[in-house]
Amino acid sequence: MRRHAAAKDRRHGATSVEFAVCLPIMCLVLTGLWEVGRITQVAEVMWNSAREAARDASLGQDKLQTVTTNLLTDLQSAEPTAFGQGHQTTVIAPVISLPANTTGYTCWDSTANRELFTMTFRPPAQSNSLRHSNL
Repeated sequence: MRRHAAAKDRRHGATSVEFAVCLPIMCLVLTGLWEVGRITQVAEVMWNSAREAARDASLGQDKLQTVTTNLLTDLQSAEPTAFGQGHQTTVIAPVISLPANTTGYTCWDSTANRELFTMTFRPPAQSNSLRHSNL
């Protein structure tokens, strides 16, 4: 009988060791899942904000700088920590080279000294007058 009780006590210690080994692995997996969800959320916010800005720009009622400022406001209200809310941000000339016939603005985070995004716009191509031929 006594032998059985001693084996049972050792088993309680093994359970604690197994838990101590598995806990960090479980925490790592859960943290990874959390980060994947966060990355997905930020990506969706960016896509939706970009789509709204493109829609505003396509209507042609606002200047590109106004559309860029509205985009920044959208992003900061949706994801304050990801897009520099509370930081000093400015809209400046693009910090990247743009293709021909393309204009744009870069939203620069002066506090973190980094680019938040660059918005570009290319006006529609000028079409020549249509020529009809009679056959």
